Amino acid sequence: MTENLQSLSVATVPEKALSTEEFAMVLSDSISRGMIKVLGAGGTQAILYHLDLPSFDNPKKFHEKLTSIFGVGTASLERVILQQLHEAMGVRPASSKDDDFVNQVELAERKFETAARLNRRH
Repeated sequence: MTENLQSLSVATVPEKALSTEEFAMVLSDSISRGMIKVLGAGGTQAILYHLDLPSFDNPKKFHEKLTSIFGVGTASLERVILQQLHEAMGVRPASSKDDDFVNQVELAERKFETAARLNRRH
C-alpha cells in the first residue's frame, strides 16, 4: 500500500485528495471483503444491488441503508467490515468498542491520512 501511495504523488493533486481517494478505495475493498466473508459472494452482490449506492464514500449513508436491510444484525456485519479495514491498513482497531461504525470509519480515515502524509515526507 505504501508503494501505491508514493506512486500517486502528483504535484497537481492536493495531498488530502490523494489520501481521501486512496482511503475510499481501501474502504470499498474492505466493505466488499467483509460482506463476502459474512454473506458469501452471491449474498454480497444482492445486498450491494439493494443498497443502490454509487460509492461507499459516505459511511453514514452506507450504515443507514445497511440498517434498513439488516436491522440490529447490521452491527455484526459492520464489525467484520471494520476488521477488514483495519487489517488492510495494518493498524489495530480503536480501543473503544462503544464507537459506532461511522465514527470508527472516520477515525480510520484520519489514521490513513496521517500515514499517507508521513510516507510522502520520506
